Amino acid sequence: MTIFRIGQFKIKINYLLFILFVLYFILGYFSEVIVIFFSILIHELAHVYLAFKLGFKVNCVELFPFGGVARIEGLIGTEPLKEVKIAVIGPAINVLLVVVLIFTKKYLFENQIIVLFIKTNMILAFINLLPILPLDGGRILRAILSLNLGIKKATICVLEITYILSVVMILIGVLLFMRNVYGIYLILFFIFIIIAAKKEKNMAVFIFLKQIFCKNQRVLESGIYKVQHIICLNDMKIKSVIENFLPNKYHIIIVIDKEGNVIATLYEKQIIEGVIKYGYDITIEKLLNKKEKW
Repeated sequence: MTIFRIGQFKIKINYLLFILFVLYFILGYFSEVIVIFFSILIHELAHVYLAFKLGFKVNCVELFPFGGVARIEGLIGTEPLKEVKIAVIGPAINVLLVVVLIFTKKYLFENQIIVLFIKTNMILAFINLLPILPLDGGRILRAILSLNLGIKKATICVLEITYILSVVMILIGVLLFMRNVYGIYLILFFIFIIIAAKKEKNMAVFIFLKQIFCKNQRVLESGIYKVQHIICLNDMKIKSVIENFLPNKYHIIIVIDKEGNVIATLYEKQIIEGVIKYGYDITIEKLLNKKEKW
């Protein structure tokens, strides 16, 4: 449900959040609704602002019961450092707001709304810095790990952390629910995380392929690019080689036999062309034989 629009950019409220807000209003939690709404909105607009500054296009921001999502074009598969910057700015703004409000509360004036804003932004900052996908903390961790593991392996690693932590927190939520009704929020939140995390696994393959196929263009644009050497046996499949590719590095593949003798040297561009022509399952040895006919 769109609530605000400037040109192509719009702010939307997810229907589940809208229903939750209506329920809160009926129960008399007017202040809480306003504070939660603006805290989430400030968090997401911080992502949007930095994304614009870094040259990305943002179509919309959608607010959910447990946070929000900024639809940033081109962020998928971008440089890990840029993704870290955009991810960290949201929690950083929440922390900055907490510091300012604590100062206001201590030295200027105090009221219930300020206290509520402080608590809400502290919770938002803490939750979003958890190292799980699709939260900001998970995106930061994945971007850092991808520098040495590649996006696909980094995503799988962070997803394992996500699933383990989510199951633990759901069990804690069940125990809390036996004593207090608020445990249900913990259960629902981490069920939402597990559902959203599964989408990240499918998206990782797309991100990985985009990084590979766009790399030649980035090499031409920058003029200089870091090189990563990979040594592989000649009976390895191209798929296994490509899965070891890293972002922001151009790969040179040294092919050896089982005795350790160097057979050939392949470049990343040749590996990609091999995938396009013959598929992922062709071995390096067969690719070399076919390469002579290219």
